[in-house]
Amino acid sequence: MGDSRTRRQGGLSAGLSLVLVVTLAVIGALAGVVAAESRGGAYTAEASVLLTPLDGNPFSPGGRGDDLVNLQTEAELVRSDEMGERVIDLLDLEASTSDVISGLDVENPPNTQVLVLRYTATDRDRAIERAQGFADAFLEFREARATTLIENRIALAQDQISDQQAEVRSLTERFTNARAPEVRALVNEQIDVATTQLNQLETQLATYESAATAPGQVITPAGSASADPLRSPVLLGVVGAVLGALVGALLVWVVRRRSADRL
Repeated sequence: MGDSRTRRQGGLSAGLSLVLVVTLAVIGALAGVVAAESRGGAYTAEASVLLTPLDGNPFSPGGRGDDLVNLQTEAELVRSDEMGERVIDLLDLEASTSDVISGLDVENPPNTQVLVLRYTATDRDRAIERAQGFADAFLEFREARATTLIENRIALAQDQISDQQAEVRSLTERFTNARAPEVRALVNEQIDVATTQLNQLETQLATYESAATAPGQVITPAGSASADPLRSPVLLGVVGAVLGALVGALLVWVVRRRSADRL
């Protein structure tokens, strides 16, 4: 009779243990789902931009920067407030600059002329739109920056050419009016120097006028966005269920161990 009672108590203990484990697993699953929903889903879209060397690049302002030794400077420009404002205007967004920039990450793979722009948002379409928006806005910015610099150089060169042409005309007039051979020889040398400088300025102007302004191109558009598995309700629900079941099993083990010790 005592053995039968012990078996009934053991069966009841096993049933309660199962209920406890299942209950904690369900609670853990619900907690995981709630945590995922509270954090919101996360989607990341990626766009890759191939940059071309341009006059006026920020890391080599005195030249074309053909070596592209410091593209991290360009990466910082992508994350600047000005770029955020350009994206807001380009996409007609109702958001603050800091909010738009907060989801952006920029990487320059080693030994490349490529910038990888990644944008993370709680909405898939938003991530794609803004990743592509930053890529397009940055290329427009680079082209505008190079164009402005070249236009300024052209205007300066044209002014210098006008001044030099006036100098050549003045010297030519002096040469024509001079009578003394030594004066004519001196003025003639000055005309040669001024003419040489004028030719150099005209060559420089032609170089400016033919300078490239192509900023680069998007080689990988932001056509899709990948979800962050760590924010998936299903995954966090499963993890919560497993942890809850483990906690339940641990509690059952502790209770049985103490019961066995008392016996």
